[in-house]
Amino acid sequence: AVLAPDGSLHLGLAAMPLVERLNPWALQASQALRASAALVVADGNLPTDAWPLLLAEARASGIPLVGVAVSEAKMERLPERLDGLHLLVMNLGELATIAPEPHEAFERLHARGVDGVLVSKGAEGLLLSTPGHAPRHWPAPEVAVVDVTGAGDALSAGVCASLLRAPGDFDAAARLGLALAALTLQTTDSVHPELTPDFLRDR
Repeated sequence: AVLAPDGSLHLGLAAMPLVERLNPWALQASQALRASAALVVADGNLPTDAWPLLLAEARASGIPLVGVAVSEAKMERLPERLDGLHLLVMNLGELATIAPEPHEAFERLHARGVDGVLVSKGAEGLLLSTPGHAPRHWPAPEVAVVDVTGAGDALSAGVCASLLRAPGDFDAAARLGLALAALTLQTTDSVHPELTPDFLRDR
């Protein structure tokens, strides 16, 4: 990763062919690991043909499956049917690839089978949409931003850490995700030194 002076990503390089190898055949070899998991997280870089297998496992097992979008371009990798996806974490740009207006995008994702959609609005906080309810908003904590690198990943990590304890408590997940993102914004380190197991438990 090459960062700009303000801490934003200027250039990123990744060995993406490795991710392409995570096809259904490869995932079947690790099926036993997921079967004993409390939560499964699927990265948006996964190839399209990997999703049906993960979604089918989630429907059959009841183990929550969380999808984390990675870019607007990779949104097309999601299959049309997403039944079994407990939560999809994304930003406004990724949401806009579904429909221009957030309300319409939420409706389309729920119609495709997604239970919850959590959208980061950056400094404006988070939006959560669940079927049959108006979207909820959580404001982001006001912090002195040192470096934005990793804030999105920290948000997703906090959400997933909370869902491990209480899969149905999206409110707690949003709050912990925002807390981890705020913490990460305040350091140039890859991981803030205050981010400990106690920090996760006490939030």
